Amino acid sequence: MPPLAPGGGEHRAWQTFGDGLLALSMAVHLWVSPFAKVEESFNLQAVHDLLVRRWDLGNYDHLEFPGVVPRTFIGASAVAFVAWPLHFVRGLLGLPLFHSQLASRAALGVLFWAAFRKFRAGVASRLGGDVGACLGVVTAVQFHLPFYATRTLPNTLALVVLLLAYAQWFDGRDSGNFLLGSGGGEKNGGGSSDLNGGEKPEPEGSKPERKGRREAHQDSKNEENNGGYACIAFMTAAAVVFRCDVLVLAAPAGLSMLLTRRVTFLRGVAVGLAALSASLAATVCLDSVMWRRPLWPEGEVFFFNAVENKSSAWGTLPAHWYFTSALPRALLATALLLPASLAPLGQPLGGQPRGKPGGAPAGSSPRRAGSWLDVTVLPWLAPALGSVALYSALPHKELRFVFPALPLINAAAAHGLAKLLSFASSSSSPSSSSSSSSASPNSPNSHGANSARPVLLRGLAGLLALGALGASLGAAAFLAHAASWNYPGGHALAAAHRLLAPAGPNSRWAGLRVHIDAAAAMTGVSRFGELHRGVGWTYSKAENLTAPGDFVGEFDVLVTAKSPEWFAAGTQGRKGGIPPFVVVHTERGFDRVGLLWAPSPPWLLERLPSAVSRPFAGAKFPFLGVQTTPKINVLASSDLVRDGACNGVELGEEG
Repeated sequence: MPPLAPGGGEHRAWQTFGDGLLALSMAVHLWVSPFAKVEESFNLQAVHDLLVRRWDLGNYDHLEFPGVVPRTFIGASAVAFVAWPLHFVRGLLGLPLFHSQLASRAALGVLFWAAFRKFRAGVASRLGGDVGACLGVVTAVQFHLPFYATRTLPNTLALVVLLLAYAQWFDGRDSGNFLLGSGGGEKNGGGSSDLNGGEKPEPEGSKPERKGRREAHQDSKNEENNGGYACIAFMTAAAVVFRCDVLVLAAPAGLSMLLTRRVTFLRGVAVGLAALSASLAATVCLDSVMWRRPLWPEGEVFFFNAVENKSSAWGTLPAHWYFTSALPRALLATALLLPASLAPLGQPLGGQPRGKPGGAPAGSSPRRAGSWLDVTVLPWLAPALGSVALYSALPHKELRFVFPALPLINAAAAHGLAKLLSFASSSSSPSSSSSSSSASPNSPNSHGANSARPVLLRGLAGLLALGALGASLGAAAFLAHAASWNYPGGHALAAAHRLLAPAGPNSRWAGLRVHIDAAAAMTGVSRFGELHRGVGWTYSKAENLTAPGDFVGEFDVLVTAKSPEWFAAGTQGRKGGIPPFVVVHTERGFDRVGLLWAPSPPWLLERLPSAVSRPFAGAKFPFLGVQTTPKINVLASSDLVRDGACNGVELGEEG
């Protein structure tokens, strides 16, 4: 990224570029990995039922497969509302139902992206337009946030609300009445503001004493009410509705706002209680209807995890895991930008946030502890890292649990990136520029003595900035490739549809019975993938079938992790010794990342002189790659294969 000039138009252009890069990254992940795993299943199935089954509440998927703990329908309802126009157009065009899954995930991505743009604007208003531009780039070159931005996890739905909270937390303006969307003037702007953000003219003849008291009252109000209360309200809503563990971040965030005088304690508590009441009423009213019993979903989740501590049954990890494994994988090489955010490198070039005159950020002018530490981003970075430390005390750990901290950490990394780019593009280091301006032209400190060191330091700063972005992008691309192998169940069901495609509703293959086992259902199968319901196919995910005989004669197609030998061993004595099911397709899935060996590229050997290429002919070279293993089989009944339903597959032949 070239240096950003002080002009606001260039800032906005680069911010738009960052937003677009993030949208492109999200779209690529959606295209490469269109299926969904078990963690996303509740909300995805709920969106399907809201779009397809609508008022037929008795046939909703969650009533048959409720999961370990109940979840709210508020997020799924919002996603379905945004996705419905695309779902409607898909029906008009006669496209497969699976396109509605892509539309639903894209709808969630739109919500995430819109909330991120608000967050980016808040960061820009507080730390500078170039930091806002860098924020989009830093996020886009990572893997986890763009990858999960379109995945219907409760964590992602909560993060959409939290991004709105962070936008208010960073925003340098007085938020006014955030429920009505009104915004005042700039923080510490001095004058009172109307609802449109303009300043009210003082009545003629006003007494100076009265005006002074009014300004003092307005300054006091601005000091308290500058988005902090809106942040509290959004955080409370996210905790009550989507993820109760948001409280782990809300506690240090609230302490930070108190210490920086963004909020007062009593008013903050009052706003939190009001938001809690409204959010609780919304989720209880909707979810009690959908689940057919009085219910607060996140209340049951909190009791399950915090009181009963049953989440430990899904595995435990050491206390340091978030800091030694999860955050490094989430941040990738952009973690190298965090020290630059705290280093006294000077402020980002052209970073003139709104607020106090002279370019200092409103309410958060460049602050240093002595000359060795820039603490500008600590009011946001410290609560984020503090929440991760608090979460480390819980034995069950997953990377998605620390999603709330990642945008705040990325804001600090973006601040560091902007400082590095500013330092790299400046004519001299901050210290040397200030000294050279006061030194005489003939002074040894003005040119030759100090010129070599700044050039080297500027080169290193630029190399660190661009290297961190490039390395992160490369790692994210590799992780995206690896992640695409995590959905063998979804690919296997799609293969079953291809191999057993019915010709129409009157086809002899129009009434096939398909069973999907737990392994397939957890790795990519959803209701959106049941493409042939319209021609009489039935899909079962029954989990009470334990013996081979439970499947023979009951199902025509199995999408399963079991082998045909398992079914044959339990059904001895079939006529002619023919096995009950035949493998027509095997889907491979992710096993591990390791060294693979590949031969020398022929196109390279052909272009090299024979004396050079001869030693490498037939040689193999190692490279880091994804190793896969057979995961899910598509089995068709022997009768179905014998009748020619499997597109050329014959008995004894595997696909």
